[in-house]
Amino acid sequence: MSDNEIHCSTDDSPRLSTPASLSRPATDVQQATSKACRRWPELTDTLKAAATLVEAQFLYSMKGDGKVLALCRPPDLWQGHLVSLTAAGLGCDCDAWPPPAPAGPGDGLYCADILALLLQVHLRWPLLPLSHTPESLWQATLKELQRQLPAATFNSWLAGTYAVPTASSPLRLTVQARSPYAQEWLAHRLHAVISRTVAGIAGYGIDIKYTV
Repeated sequence: MSDNEIHCSTDDSPRLSTPASLSRPATDVQQATSKACRRWPELTDTLKAAATLVEAQFLYSMKGDGKVLALCRPPDLWQGHLVSLTAAGLGCDCDAWPPPAPAGPGDGLYCADILALLLQVHLRWPLLPLSHTPESLWQATLKELQRQLPAATFNSWLAGTYAVPTASSPLRLTVQARSPYAQEWLAHRLHAVISRTVAGIAGYGIDIKYTV
């Protein structure tokens, strides 16, 4: 594989399908949430929303991506929310973060996703693994793209492509094209549909890089 690569950022992702969530005993969640609500009443609504996320198992591990700690992926979102380490502490890319004023422990900035992660850590419950490896994510993407695109387009530019796991991560997918011309076509002609399809399958936006 050469150093010649084309990197493309994420596009808008489609609505997610409902993941199969496994129930866990809710007693510990409810007890921890009630205690937190008594201590920080200004966060009551956000804490209850966080408890729902934990009980429904919508938190996924993002190991291997540095400062990105977790993905919160409820089924009614266009894409999941990423909880990350920032210079000011924990941050999230959801619309509810940052809130208008600090509140809660340490007068921090909290949304439901961040509180859900903290609750899960407090309970010592492991985060779920992501449902796809880079290889399985790209294979699922190819199957979907084969249904969406004309056969001539798919066969000319996408057939024979594959994910490069050593150059991929939970937030970036590197795709090996068959030729420099195919690489250019994927990056400039098909990237929008590829990006939407990848995000729809993964459940969150992923940067895509094309290489030969």
